[in-house]
Amino acid sequence: MFQPSSESFSLLLLFMRIPFLSFLRLFFTWIVLSAFVLCGGCRRTADDVSQNAQNNAEQRESNKDAAAIVSPENEPQRIISTVPSVTEVLFALGLGNRVVGVSRFCRYPKEVEKLPDVGGLFDPNDEALLELRPDLVILLSENVEREERIKSFGVSCLKVDHRSIEGIIDSFARIGNRCGAESAKYAVEWRRNIRERLDAIVQRTAALPKRSALITLYDESDTTMQSAIIAASNPFFHRAIELAGGVNAAKNIKVAFPTVSGEGILELNPDIVIGIASREPVASQSAALWEREKVSKSEAFVRDWERFAPFSPAVKNHRVVLIREDYAVIPGPRFILFVEQLAEILHPSK
Repeated sequence: MFQPSSESFSLLLLFMRIPFLSFLRLFFTWIVLSAFVLCGGCRRTADDVSQNAQNNAEQRESNKDAAAIVSPENEPQRIISTVPSVTEVLFALGLGNRVVGVSRFCRYPKEVEKLPDVGGLFDPNDEALLELRPDLVILLSENVEREERIKSFGVSCLKVDHRSIEGIIDSFARIGNRCGAESAKYAVEWRRNIRERLDAIVQRTAALPKRSALITLYDESDTTMQSAIIAASNPFFHRAIELAGGVNAAKNIKVAFPTVSGEGILELNPDIVIGIASREPVASQSAALWEREKVSKSEAFVRDWERFAPFSPAVKNHRVVLIREDYAVIPGPRFILFVEQLAEILHPSK
């Protein structure tokens, strides 16, 4: 059903064109290089491969790229982004007019749909990339092979780490400083704004009960639902739950995205189950129809869980929620919307 791969953060889903799990195979492999493991309860059936030492080494290497603000004559004018999260950062920093190429998965903001694409994770198009004559290509720190290949063509590269929330926030400064004083100023503003919003969430929820939450990757095409893929030790989702004032119900599972059975859900005993299944509406779909479909899919998600884990407290107490917005799976500037939404689910303000 689910092979060990994915541009984990659902490079987000070629939305309508790539099935949700197929797309997750792309992004979650790239971001976390995780193993998806089948387990009868929550038993691990594969050896855990710790990424901490490797990630720290990559971060130290990546820090070499984060120099001071470049001088005007060295500011890149033709930038290529290789992943949606980087594309969103570039546009947030006012650099959209310098972006000449993007990943084929990029969908936000709308302007990127008109830009040439340079392929995806498993089908990079270096010929298309070189034809765009970039003076800077921005990649994720995990994408070492493509970075080396691009550098061999004489093109400058910048690496960022979007595996964690801190890495996302750090990437604003890294990209902003590399692209000039104006973008560096925007980076400072974005970082300040995001940290203020995160602080507001923490302050609002600090004295409230720490409900346990389980995030699951919802496959809309799986009509039988014999198991569920959950976010366990993945640093992005784990930290998002914490910041939202909750506790990750699967925090003790060392595999990033294990697959668990209904019995495994009972062992985890979450207070709330939060599904993620994002897809954008097709062009011909009205806003009203899109909203109705969202409601319909949410109801289907609840029904699936009522069949799959009927004795789970979350199901019995009607605390099963589906998030369909794309920002839930793209680790870029809009991740703050995801954390705010999680906080509202865990601790409703009304």
